[in-house]
Amino acid sequence: MAHIELFSGVKLLSYDPLLRVHVFVCPVFAQDPRLQDGKKLPNWTPRSRRGQFLGYSPQHSTLVGSILTMSTG
Repeated sequence: MAHIELFSGVKLLSYDPLLRVHVFVCPVFAQDPRLQDGKKLPNWTPRSRRGQFLGYSPQHSTLVGSILTMSTG
């Protein structure tokens, strides 16, 4: 139970939107696509790429974020 619920005595409906909150253009790390396909990477190879969060993708599920990759643009 959240502090505001204890203070007010009113139960909030849902926390789901709060779980997905990200700051626009905040740094994020995206997993290497080869790992997503179940393949292995050699040792000392970076397993993620740095990018910027640009919002959620309008073309995919609402859980898929649009990420600008810094190395490729």
